[in-house]
Amino acid sequence: GYLKKVLKRFKGERAVWVHATDVFNIASDFLLGPESYYEAMVVNPDLVDRVNEIVLDYNLRYLKNSLELGVDMAFITGDFAMTNGPFVSPEHTGRFITPALKRQVEIAHGMGIPVLKHTDGNLWEIFDLLIETGIDGIHPIDPMAGMDIGEVKEKYGEVVCLAGNVNCGPTLSWGTIEEVRQEVKDCIKKAGAGGGYICMSSNSIHSGVRPENYMAMVEAIREFGNYPLALD
Repeated sequence: GYLKKVLKRFKGERAVWVHATDVFNIASDFLLGPESYYEAMVVNPDLVDRVNEIVLDYNLRYLKNSLELGVDMAFITGDFAMTNGPFVSPEHTGRFITPALKRQVEIAHGMGIPVLKHTDGNLWEIFDLLIETGIDGIHPIDPMAGMDIGEVKEKYGEVVCLAGNVNCGPTLSWGTIEEVRQEVKDCIKKAGAGGGYICMSSNSIHSGVRPENYMAMVEAIREFGNYPLALD
């Protein structure tokens, strides 16, 4: 009912996204518990497969119902990595985590809807696995985990849209207005060439973000983000 109200009000004027928490994050955090889930990857992989399939079945039905209403994009969230690297090895990520994401992407693409995937953390070891799922965009290119958006742009900017990564920690929470403006400018300079970049917070607009810094970010994006870019 709520999604129908949002679509009625904003369809054609604003992009309306449907949000889903990724299968891995529901299955590990809320069903088995992280320790049991990770252990089962090794000692009882069939259990992980069965739990994943239960969650995936729900997510696919939820996404299908939402997409049929006419949303513009799917936003699938849930971290696959920590500051220092992935939660589990690339081998286990590819075996137990990214296949479900791929199936969610496929159902969206089958209805002509792009998918933006959120995951914090240092993704370098599993970035290719993420790309292989077919996602259209990746958020937030976590600066607190050493993810340089310029490097990501250079390596993956031709195949996936990048969203991020104005730091929602120091910069947006207690930085100066000028620091916010400079970071926006730096992000656009690193990732904006040729398009395929959405400049935004490196995670969310949380309660610690200074309202004036948020407004400065929005205004700077509008000021510096017009094409052709002229930031030199």
